[in-house]
Amino acid sequence: MESKLNSMLDQNPMRIDYYEKYQAIIAEYNRGKEAVTIEEIFRKLRELVEELSEEEARAAREDLSENELTIFDLLRQGKNLSDKDRHEVKEIARGLLQQLEADKLQVDRWAEKAQTAAAVRNVISDFLFTQLPYPTYDEGDIDSKVEMVFEYLRTGYGRGVAA
Repeated sequence: MESKLNSMLDQNPMRIDYYEKYQAIIAEYNRGKEAVTIEEIFRKLRELVEELSEEEARAAREDLSENELTIFDLLRQGKNLSDKDRHEVKEIARGLLQQLEADKLQVDRWAEKAQTAAAVRNVISDFLFTQLPYPTYDEGDIDSKVEMVFEYLRTGYGRGVAA
């Protein structure tokens, strides 16, 4: 299970709550060794496995790739979006990644090259500033989202993990 969780976290760091839930269950197990406690812990682990399976299927349900889903999750984090805005943000995540993959992310080891990394950040910034719905996203929100998306791409695509 820990291996599966680590793999899911590598794909989408927004899934950290599942890892924290797993750690809490293991800590509970280590505190109590009674049969009833152990049965309860295994029940919780089974529920967590079901939640993980559901989370793994979410990209398909959202009609997004894993990378698009991660960007979508980063963009909507901390926001209570209307259905219209949610759909719009989903399309923005898809469009941003497509634009970057068609050009800047094709450069080998782009994150190690200051000029290319700056160009990637600029594309993200320009795209989000022109596309994210206002007033749902203000300038401060967008600056924050630019950094989150850039960091995700830098650590994933920059090492060749997510490409």
